[in-house]
Amino acid sequence: MFTIEARGRAAHAGLEPEKGASAILELARQTDRLHSLNGGPGGISVNVGVFQGGTLSNVVAEQARAEIDVRFSTADEAALLKSEILNLRPFDDRVELIVKGGINRPPLERNEKVARLFDHARALAESTAL
Repeated sequence: MFTIEARGRAAHAGLEPEKGASAILELARQTDRLHSLNGGPGGISVNVGVFQGGTLSNVVAEQARAEIDVRFSTADEAALLKSEILNLRPFDDRVELIVKGGINRPPLERNEKVARLFDHARALAESTAL
């Protein structure tokens, strides 16, 4: 789980929009960037599931926040996703990005040790079956 906060610059959207730096626009672009990571060899999944921002419709949004869920099959994919997300850079240099979070549990990779553990657990379950 990751969160991204964007801090831009508020401005009146009708009178002086050029003085603003939209946090919502920045996070929309980041959302597109993050969703481009989907797929991959093991089925990487990136989902921006919560998106909040702005104050009024006539104000360039100064702040926005997004929550991101990631899924992966291997430790290498986890490392790739973590690096990509923690190293996001803004499209608009006037907007600051604050990225928090990380990988909170490793993947259950299918390898020889996991297969042996599964076989052992299955044998124990069969030996205690009623």
